[in-house]
Amino acid sequence: MTPDNDAALARAERRLALAHELAGRALVDEPQRLWPAVARALIAHFACERATVFRREEDGRLRSLYAHGLSSPLVVAPGHGCAGAAAASGRPVLVNAAGKDGRFDPTADRTTGFVTRQVLAFPLLSRGECTGVVELLNKDGGFSQADVDDAAGEPAVGGGEVARVELDAVEDADGDDALQPAEVIDERHL
Repeated sequence: MTPDNDAALARAERRLALAHELAGRALVDEPQRLWPAVARALIAHFACERATVFRREEDGRLRSLYAHGLSSPLVVAPGHGCAGAAAASGRPVLVNAAGKDGRFDPTADRTTGFVTRQVLAFPLLSRGECTGVVELLNKDGGFSQADVDDAAGEPAVGGGEVARVELDAVEDADGDDALQPAEVIDERHL
């Protein structure tokens, strides 16, 4: 095997392990425990500091199902910020100099005191429509095209069909449209 083949095989094995972990969690976890587990798995897989999982509302706003490090949901107006840009375009958004990119909205940073340096936001698609967005923040050395490829090629994450099923399952289990609010991950468990 060549080094390129070895690297591709290693990425595929990591994606498969992540898909397996997320699928297993989806089958056994309560909704309020599912989203933090998904965030922890994504943080570990992509070696980043934070992850937010957004659901796209009927009016186009993004509402966080889970926002790592926050105690209340984030709401993003249609097309705003990197997550909004990913939702609007249906394509990943990669930003390695957040403060210099016009798509980055610093509102959450100003509110929380967190400093976002890099962003990888990718849409969750179902039948070609964006149903949500995953936003990853701050990776040492920045996010790469390989990270974008991992996100786009991840059946349980970027492929979106599994994510859409899980969003629907959470919604149906609650009996209404209000999904579980974001909660804080205890950093000791990462």
